[in-house]
Amino acid sequence: LVRRSRDGTVLEPEGRALVAVAENMERGLAAVRRDEGGAELSGTIRISAGEGFARPVVHVLARVRRRHPGLSFEMPVESRIADIGRREAEIGVRTARTTSKGVVERKLATFALAFFAAPSYVESRLPAARLRAADVESVDFIVEDARTSPIRKLLFERGARRFALATTNETARIEAARLGLGVAVFADAQVRREAGLVRLDSELSLPSIDAFVAYHRDLRTDRRVAAVVRALLDAGRSL
Repeated sequence: LVRRSRDGTVLEPEGRALVAVAENMERGLAAVRRDEGGAELSGTIRISAGEGFARPVVHVLARVRRRHPGLSFEMPVESRIADIGRREAEIGVRTARTTSKGVVERKLATFALAFFAAPSYVESRLPAARLRAADVESVDFIVEDARTSPIRKLLFERGARRFALATTNETARIEAARLGLGVAVFADAQVRREAGLVRLDSELSLPSIDAFVAYHRDLRTDRRVAAVVRALLDAGRSL
């Protein structure tokens, strides 16, 4: 493997190959040591999320920061979808699919929708906490938006005419349901632990919603982004 001559020591081709293997192994071990905490993660990551995702995403970020206290986060909560391709955010959590080839998209979870109402509304209007098809015309509903909500359209087609409140603000819809304004539709996994709301059985079928985590393709090797994406996906598997 090594040849000595008057001009010095020379590695044979087989020796050079072994050196290359050893160097690759060392680089791999260094990467493992970094991933296991040898190099602390630091910096700020901007995450775009709709209001419905804000609370669960914050829970995930809290776990990430306990492990990596050098990280900090910015999370604008907005109805518009941040353009990940233009780097308006490093990570996006959304229900809309991307069309950009520069964005990597991973499925987070599939959310089942359900009807919810306050105990007082259930007691007075919906015995046995059940929404029947025959009840739709007489029940008050709280919807996302009076003009564009697919849920409103579905309810209208089933005979609903009493829309007590239409707002894109999910916090307002949850509060309105708690106050007994009517029946609202939420992702079951996101509000089933909310105090003051009862999940209704129903004869009406509701669609499910797929959620995705998106990030720029150039950030695939960014360890900070990878740590957050991995934590989000792990949380999504438990929903």
